[in-house]
Amino acid sequence: MLRKKDFLDRVIAESGARKPDARAIAEATLKVLGEALARGETLSLPPLGKLRVSRSTPDAGGARIVVKLRRAAPEESSQKAQISVPGGLAEGDD
Repeated sequence: MLRKKDFLDRVIAESGARKPDARAIAEATLKVLGEALARGETLSLPPLGKLRVSRSTPDAGGARIVVKLRRAAPEESSQKAQISVPGGLAEGDD
């Protein structure tokens, strides 16, 4: 499970931002995402993917929101492999 502290550490490492700046931006981002999902909005956020609320039910102290996440296939696996053969392929009985 990725906890908030670990998430912030990864954001800092990836962005190179100062810890206070990264913390404020990451917390604001998470707040906006949570509010949008609570309203039932579909989010299209590459490279994360497309999130849509599939169902929402009241829960003690809040709501339980079930989301579906659709992600694009990684570029390496979505492209056909190209094989390079030095000197070309043999023809006929070669």
